[in-house]
Amino acid sequence: MLALLILTEVFLRLFISQPSSQQYDRELGYTNIAGARMVESFEGYSHVTFNQLGFNDAEPRNDRVKKIFVIGDSYTEAFQLDVTLGYTSLIEKALASPRIDVIKLARDSFLPLHYPIVSERYYDAYKPELTILQLGSHTLGGLYNENITIEYSADNEIQRYTLDVSDNDIQKEKFRIIINNSALAYHLMRRYKHLIVKIIKRFNGLFTSKIEKAKDSLIYSVANDKDRQKRLTYILKKLKGRVVVIYFPDPAIIFNINAHNDSVRHVISAASKAANLGFIDFTDIFTADFSANNQLLNGFQNSKPNGGHLNRYGHQVVAENLIIELKKMGYFKAL
Repeated sequence: MLALLILTEVFLRLFISQPSSQQYDRELGYTNIAGARMVESFEGYSHVTFNQLGFNDAEPRNDRVKKIFVIGDSYTEAFQLDVTLGYTSLIEKALASPRIDVIKLARDSFLPLHYPIVSERYYDAYKPELTILQLGSHTLGGLYNENITIEYSADNEIQRYTLDVSDNDIQKEKFRIIINNSALAYHLMRRYKHLIVKIIKRFNGLFTSKIEKAKDSLIYSVANDKDRQKRLTYILKKLKGRVVVIYFPDPAIIFNINAHNDSVRHVISAASKAANLGFIDFTDIFTADFSANNQLLNGFQNSKPNGGHLNRYGHQVVAENLIIELKKMGYFKAL
């Protein structure tokens, strides 16, 4: 049995999974350990090595004087393919300038309230000429959470809007020594997370404590677009420097399933305008490209077609069109 476990551990580390690369962070819930490695095999396939900042990207280049931040979630993090094939790397390559360094600051499970923290944490060290903030069709759901505290003034303006670290991230620390040292334990946790959480909660609540939902967690289903816009505008105004917001729609839009997408993009567009930020909507870009080329932008051979994250072709489409749109809007003139 011991020999089998050892062989399984070795096999997983070579081809399927590494031990967890995560470490607790009191503001973001967790970050990835600098220099840690992981294998992504659930969707797409890649070997990932986290840079000194803990992100899936090349090391920041001190010899390049012009910096561009790209802050986002798992769509930008792009574990599913080699780091050189993600749209941030393709943009840097296409610009072909020895002066420009595109720095990716993206992580799966980032919520909107995490983005100002990331901006604040790295802005002064790198002084980016431009920050590109990637949002998606799921973004607005993250504005409402049982770990959120929000306070309003007498005239209904937001005075305080903060996100506490989730109970899951806190309780996960009880297993840190195991999942950071065993590929098998971490692989099982990732694949059967929901089942494991359900079982453990039923016995002693090791992963998540049984808590009453805060009032704010009940609001999203009944919140109107005005409230969503107000919350997102508040967040966008907290970002430092020159910022442009880009919106990636739900993959279903290429088949003209637009109801949810239209509502979300209109809110994000209005919030960007209210915060005096640029806005680039990829909805029409994606639908036009699919109509012309009949090629899916999302999904991999080992995942659902047109589901999940951007594939290699999708990243190419994003990089090409993002450069075009940014040039149109004059964002590259100072670079």
